[in-house]
Amino acid sequence: MMVVIFDDELEDDAVSEVCDRITDAVYSLREGDKVDVYFSTNGGPNKNRIPILNLFIKYQDYINIYIHNIMLSNGFELLIELLDENIPVYMTKEFVYSMVHNTDASLRISRLHGFEKGLTKFIQKQNQNMLKRLKILGLTDEQLDIIKRGDDIYFTREETLKLFPNIIKEK
Repeated sequence: MMVVIFDDELEDDAVSEVCDRITDAVYSLREGDKVDVYFSTNGGPNKNRIPILNLFIKYQDYINIYIHNIMLSNGFELLIELLDENIPVYMTKEFVYSMVHNTDASLRISRLHGFEKGLTKFIQKQNQNMLKRLKILGLTDEQLDIIKRGDDIYFTREETLKLFPNIIKEK
């Protein structure tokens, strides 16, 4: 059995490294074995969630995904996307809570030339789409209002299990 552990922010280097580690582990598997991926994050840039999601989808027959500790921000969005893909996820006994909030972005450019208006509209559209997904997931109107105000919503271990039917509680 092979194990890969990720407990970090979804920053460029950390995501690149874990993707390489998972790929290497999958390619070195023996027939019938699986890689256990223990995953926990307090979030990070949106762009860095996508390579991990794509890897989880690509190798879903060769990995077991375990969430441990926390799944915050983009970690919560990753859980939604794994649910959309109907990929089973296991919750370890160490899992504590999850959290979701509105998307935001920062730019590292010196001259915006009106770009900030387009970015603002894009982020608003992203947040509207996320609110629709969260409503379908089962969040209450009160919880959605909190997110609209720009605040975080935290979910206990048990609340997280109720939101995501693809998450299997580890015994």
